[in-house]
Amino acid sequence: PGFSDRLLTYSLTGRSTSRQQVVLWRYAFASPVNPGATRLGYQAAIAPDGSMIVFSDSSASGRMLMRKARDAAEATPIPGTEQGVSPSFSLDGKWILFSTQTGDLRKVPSAGGGGAVTIVESKVMTAFSSSAWLADGSIVQSMGPGVQRVTADGAPLRAPNLAAAYANAGGQNDVLSLTALPKGNGFLFTVCASSCAVGSAVWVYDAAADSVRLLLPQAIGAWYAATGHLVYTRREGGLYAVPFNISSLQVTGGPVALIDGVVPNLFALSPSGLRCTPSIRPKRPPLASCGCRATDARNRWIPHGA
Repeated sequence: PGFSDRLLTYSLTGRSTSRQQVVLWRYAFASPVNPGATRLGYQAAIAPDGSMIVFSDSSASGRMLMRKARDAAEATPIPGTEQGVSPSFSLDGKWILFSTQTGDLRKVPSAGGGGAVTIVESKVMTAFSSSAWLADGSIVQSMGPGVQRVTADGAPLRAPNLAAAYANAGGQNDVLSLTALPKGNGFLFTVCASSCAVGSAVWVYDAAADSVRLLLPQAIGAWYAATGHLVYTRREGGLYAVPFNISSLQVTGGPVALIDGVVPNLFALSPSGLRCTPSIRPKRPPLASCGCRATDARNRWIPHGA
């Protein structure tokens, strides 16, 4: 079944806010919870300052990263990103981090003018691919079983201890998504049970304790918002938020529905508050809605219709 085509308008302080609605992907993609879905992971990323969105799409030579500046009418290919999937940005926005379909981890200058640099060379091909640049300058990558951690130049570091999350998923160690938390606290990640079509849950890795905690059962993909919330998608679709204590790394309240019809895991949020929420339209490419976060005057998340 297709997801809703409805795209909702939000405001920052009760006033209407402009928002772009564009077709980023020329070809429809499957929800990661569909049986047999491939190339699982984030396929879009927003620069920390909101100046551009980068996404993976098909080209004449196969998969490639595309860049759409905020004031540009159309996206343009990023040279050197052939076979690129699951992009993300460095914390300063100067680099675009991405995986390739052959298993490499690479980076390319976000402003252009330079070629791609291979950080980790690997020939492990898997449907799961995700990476995140952490606040301490290191990088975590999921490409095949487990998660590895390296420096920005590719030197290996001690891998994070995610064993409890793997055990909870029946021994599976396929990590679907990785997103960094501020202040070096760790990162959020999603583990699928057997396959993402069977089950999934969002966990947090506590860098100080080198341990994990289950946060959101039956969720898939999550980001930390500066409002003090986790923004995530449920397996059945839709974008939600829960209050989150960044110091204790614990959920402190119940969920609030934000947007209907958002494809599970395939959304993006920037530190500046801009978000991109793809929704599937039956038999047509996904329509990506990019705009400001929904908050009230006291900077709290508000649901549609509130």
